[in-house]
Amino acid sequence: MSWIVDPSKDSTRFLRLVNALDHAVVWEFDDTDQRYTFVSDHSRVVLGYDSDEWVADPHRFERCIVPEDLPGFLTLINKLREGETNDLRLEHRCFMADGHVTWVHTGVHRADEGGHCIFRGVTIDVNGVKAAEERERKAKEHAEEAVRHLEEVMAIVSHDVRSPLGTLLLGVDALEVDSGTTQQIPIPKTINVIRRSAQRLARLIDDLVDLSSIRSRRLSVIATESTPHDMLEESLSEIASEATSKQVSLVQAPSPELTIRCDPKRIAQVLSNLLNNAVKFSPTGGKIEVGAHADALEVVFWVRDGGAGIPQGNLSRVFDRHWQAPATAAQGQGLGLFISKGIIEAHGGRIWVESEVGRGTTFSFALPITGA
Repeated sequence: MSWIVDPSKDSTRFLRLVNALDHAVVWEFDDTDQRYTFVSDHSRVVLGYDSDEWVADPHRFERCIVPEDLPGFLTLINKLREGETNDLRLEHRCFMADGHVTWVHTGVHRADEGGHCIFRGVTIDVNGVKAAEERERKAKEHAEEAVRHLEEVMAIVSHDVRSPLGTLLLGVDALEVDSGTTQQIPIPKTINVIRRSAQRLARLIDDLVDLSSIRSRRLSVIATESTPHDMLEESLSEIASEATSKQVSLVQAPSPELTIRCDPKRIAQVLSNLLNNAVKFSPTGGKIEVGAHADALEVVFWVRDGGAGIPQGNLSRVFDRHWQAPATAAQGQGLGLFISKGIIEAHGGRIWVESEVGRGTTFSFALPITGA
């Protein structure tokens, strides 16, 4: 401990008080002579530096302060020097001697004694308090995120679930026999409408479950053995009726003859999402090509359409949650590509898009041959 006055009863009482403050550094700085005249021994406990180091280096404390926080501290010190205030209080970060960063609260009082400007300060360790505040802040953020997620799900349910449910109810009404009605919708047609609406509703519910799983990083992937050809054929069969109704032809390129470990249902889900988008954006009478090729490390699947293409400025956004091209912004919630990306990444793979306006779009994804 450095101490420039002769000990006395008052000074002894003061030292006892200072020594009781094991979480604080008490210091005195003669700003006129630019030197520390007193630093308590707890400077080693709080910041890791001996009091003698402070006395030997009049800028020791400033050197401890994290650079981003130093300007604010110096601004307040200058206000003390210029007499704008007699006291300052500031929370800031300091580097300890071992390199760790800790939070402290510094309070300084100015006194003019014997022609000297004296700064008397107390620097208190508040790292535990700041850590608790940070935990509370993160907990609040997580709670707010959970509320936003719930509101998001409810918005999707209230918007997109109502439509197929309404269609289902209308279909059921049409099937009821009303002897007073002379014009009835043909039953086979009504059944097909109900079936499509039910399938759409089931897909939407699956998307909501997947959305929640991806956001919580708990998406389930059950790896089994399958071939690229089988997964492509399954996905093409599911989209065939929609492609036919739009007069879009589906062309399957030859696939590599190998077996890979993945979750076939999940990969078929990704292919279905890509094929649905391809049909949606293909012109009437257009063509969609699908296929896969392999090298020593991975299998690459691709879906190519001849639609209008995606502007270069939008390519980086197509896998964002809820992003949709302006032309189709009213068609669903834009979850398909976001979910597809989550599924592929859960397999340790990658997914990307290449497009040119007026010349169509190709979505590709790669799966490691070593499996999920």
